[in-house]
Amino acid sequence: MYTSRRMFLGGLISSAFVSQFAFSSRAQEAPALFTKKPEDFDPNLIVFLSDTHCNPKGTSYQRQHFQAVVAEILKMNPLPSHVVIFGDFAYLNGGREDYAAASQTVKPLTDAGIKLTIGMGNHDRRKPFLEFYPDYAKTSPVPERIVSVVETQHLDLIMLDSLQHEPSGKGIVSGAIDPEQRKWLALTLKDYKKPVFVCAHHEIKELKLDKLLVNTPQVAGFIHGHHHRWRRGWTASNWSSTKTLRTLCLPSTGHWGDIGYTLFRTSPDRAVAELRQSDFYFPHPMPKEKRPAEWDIRLEENRGQTCTFLLPKVTSA
Repeated sequence: MYTSRRMFLGGLISSAFVSQFAFSSRAQEAPALFTKKPEDFDPNLIVFLSDTHCNPKGTSYQRQHFQAVVAEILKMNPLPSHVVIFGDFAYLNGGREDYAAASQTVKPLTDAGIKLTIGMGNHDRRKPFLEFYPDYAKTSPVPERIVSVVETQHLDLIMLDSLQHEPSGKGIVSGAIDPEQRKWLALTLKDYKKPVFVCAHHEIKELKLDKLLVNTPQVAGFIHGHHHRWRRGWTASNWSSTKTLRTLCLPSTGHWGDIGYTLFRTSPDRAVAELRQSDFYFPHPMPKEKRPAEWDIRLEENRGQTCTFLLPKVTSA
């Protein structure tokens, strides 16, 4: 069910939004209430979030959107087995206060038993992130990068680390995959025994991964964030080949652009991404009387959108 498209009227939050926010607050105060049994989780359902830009100010619209989405996820029956965040978990500069707020916001998900995976975006910083999530330094297969593998029954997801920044710590907007990470990815994909999705914050061509992924039979698709909009696409290694790879860009959880999250349902032969969009605004929410009519048109055009990925048949050697 879609949340109201106009959550902000003259700077006031609607009653529906307040209700969701209250639910999230209760989840943080009493995580024991949300202890679940294995049968309460759908192993074939994953929720994708991206560009959460968690503002440490509790009154910020970004943080409130994020909290409302967490509350909505916790109401799902059954719960998703995983929540995957595609980077820009932090607000703007990856400060420690950003991760303090963001980790508190997602805590109800892990308290409920949902497996959480977080990727790195250009607004993130590894060192302060690892203060709150030190296990990533131990589990990442690539040293000094935050790389994760999400394993599910029918397919796996590889979350790459496309964050690059100057030695001073100043952020660089564009993404890149370093040589060690690229080498690890190529070797890992070569003998992969299941259909696999490669994921990152930045898009495939920017990371120069298109030829590798298009020509790897086990790869079912590439999913990314960064652009704050729902966008289905495809890429090819060259224009004389019939083989293409489907790509998907995810909406922002609450910063600007298409606002929402994505349900990702898996089965033996396919995976279907379903957009759950609650709003559109740029560059920030506006009162009803100032809201451009085009924003509602964009919202209506995206309503009910899905993206289907056919899973390759992978044969064991």
